[in-house]
This record gives sequence, C-alpha cells and structure tokens, in this order.
Amino acid sequence: MKQSKPYFQCQMFVCVRKRDNGKPNCAERGSEVIRDQLKAKCKDLELRTKVRISKSGCQDLCARGPNIHIMPQNIWLSGVKSEDIDEIVSQFIKPD
Repeated sequence: MKQSKPYFQCQMFVCVRKRDNGKPNCAERGSEVIRDQLKAKCKDLELRTKVRISKSGCQDLCARGPNIHIMPQNIWLSGVKSEDIDEIVSQFIKPD
C-alpha cells in the first residue's frame, strides 16, 4: 500500500440514488442535473485540478435531498438546487 497527499483540494459526492419504491430520492429531485452543472462550472473555471465531482449512492438523507457530501471538510449540503451551484463553488473551493 502506498500513501500520498490528496491530489484534489476537495471532493464533492453528489447522491444520484434512484429508488423504485415510491420513497423520496435525490435522483427524482434533479441531483444528476446538479452534478452535471457542478462539473461544468468547475471545468469553466479551470478548477479540475482542485476539485473532483463524483456520484455517490444513497447518503441516507433521502427526505432532505438532493444531497452533497464535501470531503475532506466533512460538510453536508441538503436540499441543493441548481441556483445554489455558484455559491457552492465560491464557498467550498478556494481560489489560487
């Protein structure tokens, strides 16, 4: 096993869990679109070496979704909407 320093400043895990049982889930509330928008925003701002936007499975906060877990800060965002993207990027990704 080899250990190294983190390559990214942070990693954002966006829940994209879909449920077929009629219970609330992040995917039906637009989490996949939010993930795509976050990725596009970070690409436009040339932040791809600072942040990694990843899909995640269920974060067990379905009723509050869409949810994003930001590491290593260990911050949880719930009820995220498309209009929150700019604020998320400016608040959690430090500029050079």
